Amino acid sequence: MDNYTNPDSEMNRQNIRQCRKIYTIIAFTLTASYLVTYGIVYLISYLIAPVLQNGSLGLPASTITAILNYWPMYVICFPLILLVLSRLKKSSPEINRLGAKSFIKYFSVCFPILLVGSIIGNVLSMLLSNGQSQNDLTGLLSAIDPVVIITTTILAPVFEELVFRKAIIDRTKQYGEFTAVFFSALCFGLFHMNFFQFFYSFGIGLLFGYVYIRTGKIRYTIIMHFIVNSLSSIVVPFLLAKSDYYNFMEMLQQENIEGILSSGTLIWVLIYMMYSSLYFAAICFGVVMFCTNIKKIRFNSQEGELKKSTGMKAALLNIGTIVYFLLSAVFFTLYLFKESLFQ
Repeated sequence: MDNYTNPDSEMNRQNIRQCRKIYTIIAFTLTASYLVTYGIVYLISYLIAPVLQNGSLGLPASTITAILNYWPMYVICFPLILLVLSRLKKSSPEINRLGAKSFIKYFSVCFPILLVGSIIGNVLSMLLSNGQSQNDLTGLLSAIDPVVIITTTILAPVFEELVFRKAIIDRTKQYGEFTAVFFSALCFGLFHMNFFQFFYSFGIGLLFGYVYIRTGKIRYTIIMHFIVNSLSSIVVPFLLAKSDYYNFMEMLQQENIEGILSSGTLIWVLIYMMYSSLYFAAICFGVVMFCTNIKKIRFNSQEGELKKSTGMKAALLNIGTIVYFLLSAVFFTLYLFKESLFQ
């Protein structure tokens, strides 16, 4: 009997094994970096938090939260991930310029993604926790804090795009662009470790991943990320603070016209309402852009690319990704019930 082996078949099996190996390394790197970082966070919190929280340094609660909970991620976790992934072979996307019209077209889709993702995340969190869970990010962003602003508008866009778009996609696109974008977006959403942020982060990850893979320039997604975060961490808190919006609405319900006129915030309330109207218009425009351009979405074939189903199986059903999923499930659950678990 002839022991002939089909070289194409053997090459395909080797490609599948290599693909699974790359995705496994990436997922294990994300898992290990997350665990190491938050081990350090808890250690730092134990040693330094009492000093910060007693008010002796005069730091606001939002500054303390940003320094203790977020800076270690960007200073320790993301550089570690970039260092490990830099050792893997990369295949960067072809460089293409993104014109102003195309930039606006892509960016506008962010608005409906943020709206729908936020609604799904909030509703699901409330249902699963019986109304107990709270989104910590809401309170953090409500404070106009320079440290929070630096964290959300500089550190987050730069490091998150370098890791979840450039580093991950560059190492995986050779096995299929769609799988690379999907995997990077899924990892990005799960890395937030809560349902409140997962759905819109996943959606934004798909959009930014597609923009990166079509342009090969990470600066476009960094700019988009910067604008999105600036709206939520600078523009909205500033307008709410200036307009004293909630107090204004309370006076309006009480028909306290004299109080409204004497408060001096009416002009800021009008500006905030104009901003809200523009934001709603941006959502509608984004929906139109998505619906009219969805058929134009394309993923280019790669040399040695796996079938989509094979690539997805290799990316999602390896031991590294499964462990990352399990870690995410634990943290998602802890976040839902943290109010009752850590009283």
